[in-house]
Amino acid sequence: MKPGFSKNALFLTAALFFLSSCLTLERRQLHPPSDRERASERTEQAEQDQEESSQHQADDLENAGTARDRMPSPLLIPSAVIIPEDAGIKTKAEQVDETTTQPTLSLQQRSRRILPLTGEARSQQVEVETYEASGVVLRVRLFDQNKPQAYRLAPGAGQLTITDDAGFRINLHDEAGEVRVRVRPGTSEIEIIQNELSYSSAIWNIQTEAGGMMRINHPELGWRYYRGSADLSVNNGRIRTINHIDLEDYVASVVGGEMNFSHMEALKVQAVISRTYALWNSTTSAGNGYDLSDYVMSQVYPGELIHTPQYRAATEATTGEVLTWSGNILLAVYHSTCGGRTSANEEVWSGNALPYLRGQNDNGSCSASPHYQWNFEIPKREFHSIFGVSGINGINVDSSGRVTSFRLTENGREVERPANDIRLRLNRSHGALALRSTFFGLDEDEDYYIFNGRGLGHGLGLCQWGALGLAETGWSYQDILRFYYNGADISHVNTLGETPFRLARF
Repeated sequence: MKPGFSKNALFLTAALFFLSSCLTLERRQLHPPSDRERASERTEQAEQDQEESSQHQADDLENAGTARDRMPSPLLIPSAVIIPEDAGIKTKAEQVDETTTQPTLSLQQRSRRILPLTGEARSQQVEVETYEASGVVLRVRLFDQNKPQAYRLAPGAGQLTITDDAGFRINLHDEAGEVRVRVRPGTSEIEIIQNELSYSSAIWNIQTEAGGMMRINHPELGWRYYRGSADLSVNNGRIRTINHIDLEDYVASVVGGEMNFSHMEALKVQAVISRTYALWNSTTSAGNGYDLSDYVMSQVYPGELIHTPQYRAATEATTGEVLTWSGNILLAVYHSTCGGRTSANEEVWSGNALPYLRGQNDNGSCSASPHYQWNFEIPKREFHSIFGVSGINGINVDSSGRVTSFRLTENGREVERPANDIRLRLNRSHGALALRSTFFGLDEDEDYYIFNGRGLGHGLGLCQWGALGLAETGWSYQDILRFYYNGADISHVNTLGETPFRLARF
């Protein structure tokens, strides 16, 4: 026999290794990670992802103005909502165009059935909720930041019917595979390719059967599932995909897109504010053929999240609930981390004071956030070069402690620049996690400016990490909402009267 372990020793070693693995698995099953542990584990990867896409993210943040501040992946860290241009308040950075819709209301019952998936997921059976239409249908522009020239389309569950503007029809069943969708070269037409046959039209409509879904394989984002219907056309050489989606289906997706927690009360909070914001936006939008984008300029809408039923459960538990002020839809803005205190809207953005967006001290409820405290240093010479100045004379702060403006020396005279403009410019050059908010103090030494800050986002309305902290101490979602939106009521959309909805402007 060759030197080494005997057969009995090898068998004993393997048995001990197997027993150790089983015990480790059992411990993990008995003690699953908490929301806070899960978030902490993902923070390092999130920041690595941010470094890889910091330039792209900084451009997005600058376009969004002060109202959107988020991590690179919405599924890693929760975030904020953009302020509509005609909300009665104006951001101090760039404004965003909105669009319009005319929803009708009639919330009804749902039923349930099982439908199979297709393609690589064909072996799975997914429980699909079949809903009667709520009556509120939103138009969401898909792939707003990744506009494709081509993608693959297949049934996700049930049958798809694809119809052109002349009435020509293509039916796709679960077993029928998929079609290729692309912009026909040199034209403004969408080409559908099925089994080597090609069909072209300027406009296509995709319909799912009740409870069904479509699957779209985006060349950069991979497979995504969508309920409802979709209209396809060409815009600037790219496929323009407008998803017509029931309000409740939309909210179930956005809850998961905007909040990666599992605590049900926190998820209910997100469901109510996401529904409220969607209705505000659908009422204020201005005619580009859609109401919301699927990206941070509106709310993150990744489509149906088929493996995360908790987001649907939070939506069902709050069906139709929205935040109102005197019977009017309010502006339910939110952000990731307030750093211990939220602000009043007029101190962050110009415009009239809104009584439901007052500063609140949440006593460190968001202290588990990886963004609760942070620091950023930049060489003075580099700062001066970026902004064309020779020094920082001081900063101005509001009543909550957030910086409103910088006092700078430019060409021998003192000038003021909005703090948010400084923040966005630094985030563009140094990554979106450079200045995470305007809630910071400024120190300096001989060579560096040193920013010691708190929080991520604009600091208005709901603090998502604060909502989690309050939920973990036993607060209900109703109490959390009333705390962050001072004096707000929780109403049902059926009580709000005819559309367009009345908005709580002042």
